[in-house]
Amino acid sequence: MGGFGSGRQFKRYRRTTSSMYKLDIRNLNKSGLLTPWSVFDWTWSKDGKVVAQINVRASEDRILLTYPVGSGDDLRTQQLSVQIERTTCNLGGNRSWFKCPACNRRVAILYWGTRLFTCRHCNDLVYASQHESRIFRAISRADKVRERLGWEPGLANPMGNKPKGMHWRTFENLTAKYEQMASMSYGCISRMLGATR
Repeated sequence: MGGFGSGRQFKRYRRTTSSMYKLDIRNLNKSGLLTPWSVFDWTWSKDGKVVAQINVRASEDRILLTYPVGSGDDLRTQQLSVQIERTTCNLGGNRSWFKCPACNRRVAILYWGTRLFTCRHCNDLVYASQHESRIFRAISRADKVRERLGWEPGLANPMGNKPKGMHWRTFENLTAKYEQMASMSYGCISRMLGATR
């Protein structure tokens, strides 16, 4: 018989980026909220109801976040200063980045953990697709290509025509990519069905 560590290994389930409240600097920039000395509330909603809210004060090179920490009798307000770094783009202009308060990494998104807003790595987060099995990843990728082509989702549905205005080369590349993803999905399905017999 096998000893410690032998046998099937189970992966530890990690939280996903989609399960967290995220603060995306690109959204703040698009909304024109990162101008120096602007003050605003940033909210997260679910089913039309506000589920979380923070206060943001912007300055030249940083933002100050004010947000609740704890719950019940232990509820208090915490402040966190997050540095903003700007890099120049090749075609002109610049791009803004957060500096993660924990590791100083340059990132576009900070996730609200238990007490701090930190990057995906510091929060030990994975993308939702990383929890999907190989078959569901392949099906998901195939459906994304179908969506780009304007086709009805689902492998069982027939392939459609070239969308109006799309270049033929783009259409052929996407069709080839779809056929590859569909073939991979069918292969996974047939192996799965063969294993259940």
